[in-house]
Amino acid sequence: MKESNCQVCRSKDRAAIELGLANGTSCRILGSRYDLHRDAVWRHGTNHMSAALKKRLKAAAFDPEADIESIRIEESESLLNHLRAVRARLYRGIDSAETFGNLSDLAKMSGQIHRNIELTGKLVGDLKTGTTITNNLILSGEYHRLRTGLVSALKPYPKARLAVTQLLQSLEAEPALIEHKP
Repeated sequence: MKESNCQVCRSKDRAAIELGLANGTSCRILGSRYDLHRDAVWRHGTNHMSAALKKRLKAAAFDPEADIESIRIEESESLLNHLRAVRARLYRGIDSAETFGNLSDLAKMSGQIHRNIELTGKLVGDLKTGTTITNNLILSGEYHRLRTGLVSALKPYPKARLAVTQLLQSLEAEPALIEHKP
């Protein structure tokens, strides 16, 4: 069987995207939420979702027997992935603004990073269950201060600064979770 070239078919968020399409969420919003081009989302809805599937998904959204906890967990994971992707873009933008000395954009993006971290922290706090404690180092204010100081300190060394910046960006694109079981 031939593997699909469809970005949505290959996406880990396919179910959430299809549910959104079935319930009338715009392709632009879904594309933005799941880091896909709106045309890719539209093509998937048009070419890979039958009318029957759309109808079944729409009905499932109102099904009182639906497993709300599973839906909540799935949506929370999608939201966390989206926030992580946005935060990685903000860090890339802040690096660029600092490189070009654009203090206005630097200040704006720092505020957006703070809001992103705050929202992510609230969401992660809501998801904790049992006795597992999960710490996301990237969410801490200390990490943000360390990162900013490190990149600033390397300003006189462009090659080292670029290498460190690229490493930080790759680490920030991944979930940086440390789990402890007391």
